[in-house]
Amino acid sequence: MITFKVKRIVAETINSFRENSKGYSCIQPNEIRRNAVFNLDIDTDSLAIMEIIRKVEELFLLDIPNKLIPKFKKVNDLINYVEQLI
Repeated sequence: MITFKVKRIVAETINSFRENSKGYSCIQPNEIRRNAVFNLDIDTDSLAIMEIIRKVEELFLLDIPNKLIPKFKKVNDLINYVEQLI
Protein backbone atom coordinates (compact mmCIF):
# COMPACT_ATOMS: atom_id res chain seq x y z
CA MET A 1 0.00 0.00 0.00
CA ILE A 2 2.82 2.42 0.84
CA THR A 3 4.52 1.60 -2.46
CA PHE A 4 1.44 2.45 -4.49
CA LYS A 5 0.80 5.66 -2.57
CA VAL A 6 4.37 6.88 -3.05
CA LYS A 7 4.30 5.92 -6.75
CA ARG A 8 1.00 7.78 -7.12
CA ILE A 9 2.52 10.90 -5.58
CA VAL A 10 5.54 10.62 -7.90
CA ALA A 11 3.32 10.19 -10.97
CA GLU A 12 0.97 13.05 -10.04
CA THR A 13 3.89 15.38 -9.34
CA ILE A 14 5.71 14.53 -12.56
CA ASN A 15 2.50 14.93 -14.52
CA SER A 16 1.79 18.34 -13.01
CA PHE A 17 5.34 19.52 -13.77
CA ARG A 18 5.14 18.26 -17.37
CA GLU A 19 1.61 19.27 -18.33
CA ASN A 20 2.76 22.41 -20.15
CA SER A 21 5.33 20.54 -22.23
CA LYS A 22 4.68 19.66 -25.85
CA GLY A 23 4.40 15.95 -26.48
CA TYR A 24 3.41 15.44 -22.86
CA SER A 25 2.08 12.03 -21.92
CA CYS A 26 0.77 11.09 -18.49
CA ILE A 27 2.73 8.67 -16.36
CA GLN A 28 0.69 6.16 -14.38
CA PRO A 29 1.81 4.91 -10.95
CA ASN A 30 2.17 1.35 -12.25
CA GLU A 31 4.69 2.57 -14.85
CA ILE A 32 7.11 3.75 -12.17
CA ARG A 33 9.60 1.09 -11.13
CA ARG A 34 10.81 0.97 -7.54
CA ASN A 35 14.42 1.07 -8.75
CA ALA A 36 13.81 4.10 -11.00
CA VAL A 37 16.35 6.88 -10.47
CA PHE A 38 14.58 10.19 -9.93
CA ASN A 39 16.70 12.45 -12.13
CA LEU A 40 17.51 9.86 -14.82
CA ASP A 41 14.72 7.35 -15.31
CA ILE A 42 11.76 9.58 -14.53
CA ASP A 43 13.30 12.92 -15.42
CA THR A 44 12.68 14.87 -12.22
CA ASP A 45 14.58 17.96 -11.18
CA SER A 46 15.33 19.07 -7.63
CA LEU A 47 12.14 21.14 -7.46
CA ALA A 48 9.99 18.13 -8.40
CA ILE A 49 11.80 15.95 -5.88
CA MET A 50 11.18 18.52 -3.14
CA GLU A 51 7.48 18.58 -4.06
CA ILE A 52 7.34 14.76 -3.96
CA ILE A 53 8.92 14.77 -0.50
CA ARG A 54 6.50 17.46 0.71
CA LYS A 55 3.49 15.45 -0.49
CA VAL A 56 4.82 12.23 1.09
CA GLU A 57 5.30 14.07 4.39
CA GLU A 58 1.77 15.42 4.20
CA LEU A 59 0.16 12.08 3.33
CA PHE A 60 2.01 9.99 5.89
CA LEU A 61 2.24 12.74 8.55
CA LEU A 62 6.04 12.62 8.54
CA ASP A 63 8.79 15.16 8.90
CA ILE A 64 11.68 14.19 6.65
CA PRO A 65 14.84 16.11 7.58
CA ASN A 66 16.26 18.19 4.73
CA LYS A 67 19.68 16.61 5.21
CA LEU A 68 18.22 13.23 4.16
CA ILE A 69 16.66 14.42 0.92
CA PRO A 70 19.85 14.03 -1.19
CA LYS A 71 19.95 10.36 -0.14
CA PHE A 72 16.71 9.66 -2.02
CA LYS A 73 18.23 8.82 -5.41
CA LYS A 74 15.67 6.15 -6.33
CA VAL A 75 11.95 5.80 -5.77
CA ASN A 76 12.80 2.73 -3.69
CA ASP A 77 14.93 4.83 -1.32
CA LEU A 78 11.92 6.97 -0.47
CA ILE A 79 9.56 3.99 -0.18
CA ASN A 80 11.96 2.15 2.15
CA TYR A 81 12.36 5.23 4.33
CA VAL A 82 8.59 5.65 4.70
CA GLU A 83 8.14 1.92 5.40
CA GLN A 84 10.72 2.11 8.20
CA LEU A 85 8.83 4.92 9.89
CA ILE A 86 5.29 3.60 9.49
